[in-house]
Amino acid sequence: MAFMNPFKFNKNAEQDAIQAVRPVAAEDLRGGDYVAVTFVKTSVFRFDSHDPSGDPVRVELVPNMPDYAGRPFEVVSVCLPFVLCKTPEGHACVLDVRQCTLVRLPEPFGQNAFESMSPAGEQAAT
Repeated sequence: MAFMNPFKFNKNAEQDAIQAVRPVAAEDLRGGDYVAVTFVKTSVFRFDSHDPSGDPVRVELVPNMPDYAGRPFEVVSVCLPFVLCKTPEGHACVLDVRQCTLVRLPEPFGQNAFESMSPAGEQAAT
């Protein structure tokens, strides 16, 4: 029995190549791009009585990986510092680029991941 791939992939040479993502500057984002969040910066209060600056309390931004890291979003519109995105389920969400690190997904991967995670794509996979 042959293995049935549940994802709707268009087989071509571009998908055979290994691809990597890189952080994208917010001003380079355009509608129709596929992006993913890799890190979210969280404010943390540090209490340090031995701080040479003399301030025992300071705020640091600590990057952490959210549970939705790597999840594809489709960019709808950009109004810096906000990016209006659509989730695979069709919901709208607003990302603040001051608080998160975005990467642009390659077009074939982003489109396939987005479609396969959508409710219609999940039903087609079963």
